[in-house]
Amino acid sequence: MKYSFNKDTKIYVAGHKGLIGSAFMRFFENNDYT
Repeated sequence: MKYSFNKDTKIYVAGHKGLIGSAFMRFFENNDYT
């Protein structure tokens, strides 16, 4: 995926334990958005 988010911006992922939410969390964690 090609997205440009500021890495300092707070991002709230609702449903982070579900299928889609966990995929978003993995994406953000793998791309240094933690």
